[in-house]
Amino acid sequence: MFSLTQLQSIIDAIGWTLIHFLWQGLVIAAVYWAVCKLTRAESALTRYWLGMLAFVASLVIPGFTFLMYWDTATAPLLGASASGVQQLASVSAGVKPAFSQ
Repeated sequence: MFSLTQLQSIIDAIGWTLIHFLWQGLVIAAVYWAVCKLTRAESALTRYWLGMLAFVASLVIPGFTFLMYWDTATAPLLGASASGVQQLASVSAGVKPAFSQ
């Protein structure tokens, strides 16, 4: 389970990844378009594999961007850290129910 700080770090990383993919995808598409114009005389198979390369790049590059923005110190890959669990427990202890019995 992730603490609120860890979730915020992950959400921030996803947001910046989406923003950066706007220009990254534009660059990938522009390079693909230019290469297709230069390789018009090549076989369809060559252009197909160039398209697949652009497609894979559009999947891999956002992954690297996410990893660059994801603060691994506050959001570990597996589970929450002990300090995150303690922080969540201290926040939960101060919460009072909205209704009384």
